[in-house]
Amino acid sequence: MTHYHILLCCLLMLVAQAQSQTPSTLRFDPKSGTTGTSVLIAGKNLGATNKVRFGGVTATSFTVVNDSMVKAVVGAGATGRIVVNGPGTEVSSIDSFVFVRQQAPPVITRFEPTTGTVGTKVFLFGRNFRGTTLVAFGGVPATRFEVVNDTSILAIVGSGASGQVSVKSAGGQSLKGDFLFVKPALFNCDDIKNFQPVINDVKADSWCFRDTLLKLRVTNGEFRSYVWSTGDTTPSTSIRRSQTVSVKVGSTALGCFSKTTTVMFVLNKRPMSEIVYRDSILRARPPAPNHRWYFNGQLVSTDSILRTTRIGTYRVETSDDKVCWVSSKEYPLSIGSLVRPADSLYMKVYPNPSSGPFTVAIVVPTVRTVRILITITDATRAVVYKSPMLVMTGRELQVPLQLLRKGIYRVEAKVNEKVITQSLFIQ
Repeated sequence: MTHYHILLCCLLMLVAQAQSQTPSTLRFDPKSGTTGTSVLIAGKNLGATNKVRFGGVTATSFTVVNDSMVKAVVGAGATGRIVVNGPGTEVSSIDSFVFVRQQAPPVITRFEPTTGTVGTKVFLFGRNFRGTTLVAFGGVPATRFEVVNDTSILAIVGSGASGQVSVKSAGGQSLKGDFLFVKPALFNCDDIKNFQPVINDVKADSWCFRDTLLKLRVTNGEFRSYVWSTGDTTPSTSIRRSQTVSVKVGSTALGCFSKTTTVMFVLNKRPMSEIVYRDSILRARPPAPNHRWYFNGQLVSTDSILRTTRIGTYRVETSDDKVCWVSSKEYPLSIGSLVRPADSLYMKVYPNPSSGPFTVAIVVPTVRTVRILITITDATRAVVYKSPMLVMTGRELQVPLQLLRKGIYRVEAKVNEKVITQSLFIQ
C-alpha cells in the first residue's frame, strides 16, 4: 500500500469519527414555555454542548445531563427552533419552540375615593390593568368593575371591608391600602315601606323576552330578604316560560317588606318577518295575525298588506298577541315611473354643472326590479355620499341630491352587478 493510500484511509477514518460525534436532530419537552421554563433537549453526542438558543435567543443557563440529554433554562426567549452548539458543530430541532410572553403584573399607584360604602364608585390608577380578573376591597370582591384602559379601572364597592385594594390578573396581583369601608345604616320600617323595588328596571305591566331562560333581578337598595312569587328567596330568579312575577324585599328581622308591581313576562317565540314586494304591494312573511307598518319611521297602517306609492324606507312589526312585537329589517324601496324605452342601461346627472342641487336619473332597458347603490366621490377619491340600497321596479329612478362644496365629483351607480359612472361639476 502506498503512502497516498495510507493517508486517504486516515482521512476517511477521521471524517467517520467526526460524523459519529456530530449531534443529531433534537427533540425537546415541553413544546412551549416562558422565561425561566426548564426544557429537556434530547439527541445524540450532546456531551460537548457549549451553547443553547431558543428562537435565536441564548438560554439563561444549561446543564449537560449526559451525552444524549441537555437541560436548558429559557431566557428572554423567542418562538423558533432550538439550536445546540458544540465545538465546530451546530444542530437544530425540526419543530419550533413556542415562547409565551409573560403578562406584566398590575401596579396600583393610587385610588379615589379612599372611603366608601356599598355601591361607591372607586377609580383605580396605575398600569398593566388589561386582563384584570378581580378587584377587591379589603379582600371582598367588587360588585362589578370595568377596565377603562391599561392605566385605570372603575370598580363598584360590594359588601366590602376595610383594608387593602387589590387588583389581580394573569400577570400577578397588586395591593394598595388602606381603603376605609363604611357600613350602610340600618333601615327602619318607614324606609322599607317608602322604597319601590323594580324587577329588571321594567316599569310596564308586561315585558317580552326571546331567550328560553330569563334571569330576573330586583333593585332593592341594601335589603337582605327576598320573597319571589317563583318561590326563590335569593337576590335573583330565573324563568323559562310566560308567567307573572313579583317579589318582596325588606327585612325579616323587622318584619317589614316592600313589594314590586306584578309584571307579566311573555316568552316571544315569533320569528322575524321578511318584507316581500310584488305588484306594488308589501307583505310580511311568514304571515301574522297583527301588523304595524312604518314608512320613514312613521306608523302608516295596521293592515296585513301595504300598497306602496312613495319612495322611502319601509318596516313592519308583527305580533301574535299585540303584546310582543317583532320588527323586520328596514326595506328601502324606490318605484320608478315608466319612460320611453332605452336600448341600454344609462345614467343622467342634471343639471350639470350645478350650483349644488342635482338629480341622478337611472334608466333600465326593460321593466324589472333592480337594486341600486349610488356612491359619489370627490377628486381625492374620498366618499362624500353613499345611498342605502335602493329597490326599483319599473324603468326609471330619480334621486334628488345636493353637494355644498365646489369641485369635480364622480357619480357611480351600481345596478345589480353593473357599474356606470359620470362626472359632476359643482360651481
